[in-house]
Amino acid sequence: MDEIDKDTVISMARVFNTIKNNEADSDHVDIVNSALDKIWEGYEGDIINVNADNVCEKDVKITFEFLEKNSPSREEQMNYRANNDGERHPDRILSHIFEFVDLGSRYVNGCLPSFRDWEVTYICNGEVIEERVYDYDDEIPTSPIIDGVRYECKRTNRGNGDVEVFISKNPIREDVDIVINAKGNDFINLETHDGPNIQDRNVPINVLSDKFNWGMLGDTEIIINGNPDEVINFIESKGWEYEFEQNR
Repeated sequence: MDEIDKDTVISMARVFNTIKNNEADSDHVDIVNSALDKIWEGYEGDIINVNADNVCEKDVKITFEFLEKNSPSREEQMNYRANNDGERHPDRILSHIFEFVDLGSRYVNGCLPSFRDWEVTYICNGEVIEERVYDYDDEIPTSPIIDGVRYECKRTNRGNGDVEVFISKNPIREDVDIVINAKGNDFINLETHDGPNIQDRNVPINVLSDKFNWGMLGDTEIIINGNPDEVINFIESKGWEYEFEQNR
């Protein structure tokens, strides 16, 4: 680990203390405390009482760049262990805390200020359909409107300053409450949308799950066991607009 000067150690202490003050997980707090001990070990002066209330973008940038330079990679840690009778890399804690500074604090509790942008790629069926740039503090839309159509997020992949958002092939519709994906003699599979007759697409899911025997396929998709005609009759009695998938 590089020697740490006074300005750098103060910035890093501000950042680490900010993370610690916003953490509820005791294991995470232990990691932050270990990282704090490590940076003060690399500083030749006396430990300074650092106020975390005034953390700024510059502090985050300084901390990020120091950790990026000094955090040992997984390969470096494995090689060190192999060449030093099984001992762990002395700077391994920097790699652990780097995740907190770069990703965890942005996405878990958002406690650190911005210092760079995120490049976001929206992917549908393996194809990139939209690329955007968001400020580091911005909320990255996971139900984006692309070409006037809103899509639903299935999962995300977050990297070093970039985010891949994998979205559903079927956009979220506003003209229908329920789409029936499939039905047989003793089941019906349906998905809720942001239709004209509901305020929240979770409402029909909750109502149907109270009424019928069911299994969940996702937050807004449900398979109901039983006579599908009874389910459809119930949907009609609620005034919900529905449509069969094959008619889309």
